[in-house]
Amino acid sequence: MSFLVAQVDYDYPDTRIEREIIEAAGGELKSAHLRDEQELIDFAADADAVIVQYAPITRNVLEHLPSCKIVSRYGIGIDNVDTIAAQELGIYVAHNPEYCIDEVSDHALAMIMTLQRQIASGTDLVKQGIWDFTKLTPIKASPQTTIGIIGFGHIGRRIAQKLQAIGFSCIAHDPYVAQETFDSHGVRRVALPYLMQHADCITVHCSLTDETKNLVDAAMIGLMKPEAYIVNTSRGPVIDVDALSLALRQGKVRGAALDVLPEEPPKSFEEIAHLPSLLLTPHIAFYSETAIVELRSSIARQVVQVMQNEPPQYNAY
Repeated sequence: MSFLVAQVDYDYPDTRIEREIIEAAGGELKSAHLRDEQELIDFAADADAVIVQYAPITRNVLEHLPSCKIVSRYGIGIDNVDTIAAQELGIYVAHNPEYCIDEVSDHALAMIMTLQRQIASGTDLVKQGIWDFTKLTPIKASPQTTIGIIGFGHIGRRIAQKLQAIGFSCIAHDPYVAQETFDSHGVRRVALPYLMQHADCITVHCSLTDETKNLVDAAMIGLMKPEAYIVNTSRGPVIDVDALSLALRQGKVRGAALDVLPEEPPKSFEEIAHLPSLLLTPHIAFYSETAIVELRSSIARQVVQVMQNEPPQYNAY
């Protein structure tokens, strides 16, 4: 069996992992760093499979790939692939929804605890020569703190387990998860407005879709308690960052921690650098060396599965 795989973009230092898996199955891998639609079409026109990270795989691209049987996307989200067009054309869209579950939930937990315990703010005070814990109060005890989880998939459920182990109470919103799943995890299912109003800290773990873009908008942020925090380790556009920035400046939200932004990197670091009570990390929540090897291997293995006339382990539709 021979087949050709077009790896159209990637930000890893090499292609060794993917190449070994594909070549062991009789395939050939060619690699590039592309974003332009026509360049994508020209490069992958004769490919049996496409591996992609960030490049937009639009309907037009898919319609010009007559031999393509699968688009395999690095990551959990698939917002850069037109899955509707792929399904209509009979092309699988693979991803890995079980990738980096512990990494992202650990990162979110670290952000929640940093905000909750005022660690970053306390560090700033001490570095300014101020030794006065009263400037960091109030601080609620974990058993008296309610965490609101937006998105109750793999990562949302894992963060709930970790938060509950520490003593936090959890509520969650996800219209696509069965009630039995909430019940089995001891988490109360609530509507989004209720969650925004009643949570002491909100952590976002939903995919980016047309429905979830700006899901947490000015109106939703306006429902938050003034002493509440919000954390986002999912996708930047889920939160209206302009509305959040305004709420932070006006003191209507006590703090926020963001690993993702609507535009990465931001056009202006100057604007976000002076926002009060804002923690930022450069989209690193997903990362560990173990997680990256697992992801790259999974994406290549799913290509091989389809080339061997099997469905991929994780088809997105």
